[in-house]
Amino acid sequence: MVLTRRRFLAATAAAGFAPRPGFAAGYPEQELVWLIYQAPGGTVDVSTRIVQPYMEKAGFKVRLEYATGASGRIARNKLFAAKPDVTR
Repeated sequence: MVLTRRRFLAATAAAGFAPRPGFAAGYPEQELVWLIYQAPGGTVDVSTRIVQPYMEKAGFKVRLEYATGASGRIARNKLFAAKPDVTR
């Protein structure tokens, strides 16, 4: 089975991950940073780039950031060391 854009979007919509119009109204005020642990052109990068325009259309400001190497450990360390998004 070949994963086409239509099948990917249908699968994400069925899982509840599809962006909905008006969902992003006022949130988030800062841009959404996707930390990608594979090199550009990998499966994670390709699927992220397929979803990115739909997220931007829904109102999210999206930036892709790559942290490759060490089988994802570099990205995981970067994620755990990141400052929290929300302060309560």
